[in-house]
Amino acid sequence: MKHPSKVYSGLVYLAPSGDWAWRIFCDSEDVVRGAGYAGAQEAEADCREFLNDYDGQAEIVVEKPAFGLGP
Repeated sequence: MKHPSKVYSGLVYLAPSGDWAWRIFCDSEDVVRGAGYAGAQEAEADCREFLNDYDGQAEIVVEKPAFGLGP
């Protein structure tokens, strides 16, 4: 299921619920998500597993939470 002309990337982040989640993008379009992880490493591992189906070399960005900022 590889698409060499497309650019895939992954994002791991702390959701408002307090759980970790991930999203996979293709050319900035959200294509698949996962949520409900207790930790960033677990979320990143699952994101990588799904992302490998699209592009094994794609980058995953892990957003670190900025506690105390925002509402």
